[in-house]
Amino acid sequence: MFGLCTLGLTLPAAAGAQTAEGSGAYGGTQFYERPVIRDLQCRTGCTRAARVSQAGWVSVKEKGVLRIRGRNFDDVGQVLFLGGSGTADNVGVAPQARTARTLDVKVPVEAGSGKIVLLDPAGNGSEPSRARLRILRTANSLSAQGFIWPLPTRGYLTGHYGEDRGSHMHSGIDLAVPTGTPIKAVAEGRVILVGPQGAYGNFTCLRHARLVTCYAHQSEMLVTYGQFVKQGQQIGTVGSTGRSSGPHLHFEVRQGPEAWTTPLDPFKFLPRRF
Repeated sequence: MFGLCTLGLTLPAAAGAQTAEGSGAYGGTQFYERPVIRDLQCRTGCTRAARVSQAGWVSVKEKGVLRIRGRNFDDVGQVLFLGGSGTADNVGVAPQARTARTLDVKVPVEAGSGKIVLLDPAGNGSEPSRARLRILRTANSLSAQGFIWPLPTRGYLTGHYGEDRGSHMHSGIDLAVPTGTPIKAVAEGRVILVGPQGAYGNFTCLRHARLVTCYAHQSEMLVTYGQFVKQGQQIGTVGSTGRSSGPHLHFEVRQGPEAWTTPLDPFKFLPRRF
């Protein structure tokens, strides 16, 4: 058997190979020059804080436009928002506009704050940006599913969906806020359950187009069975009724159309805040 060196053959660089200048990668027979991110810049939806950063934070309001500056952007097909540490947080969108050294991209509502990566058509990525994007959100911002946040403030996340509580799996999220904090309907819907419900305390469930949302431990319930409520309408106030160690909202999202159906992870339906 002959070695490759005896045949005088030169192989192309392996996919994802790097040089000091940022080499390309092979996707089939097409060669893509690897994109390199220099800095991030707020284009629209900016605050008075620093608008350009190479290593710190750049703040952009939700649905604002982020400008990415660097080189080798001709073949970039997707801007990947890394968000949190898990790959499930990654959100990719196509750029709105480009030049050889700039990319403009609208910040998607489902993206999380964090670093940026650029992908070519073969799926090869740039190095993550040194700078991080901070997405500024409002209490009434909409999620991709059209939900708003059920509280006017973020509160403290004291219970996660899916936690092992010994006798049961935690079926929602717990948000600690002061007693009397208004609870809002995350979307328009109809009241299908309202009243004391054991460990849930004062409990309200709303039926929406395809989902049901439920709100537990209320100090006061402000709606009646069968009532139609609008998105953002106050339906109750935060309390500590039922099995509760302090004032908080226990919030659930369930498969429709009934109240006691399979619970789902609320963070997959709410606007990002954490």
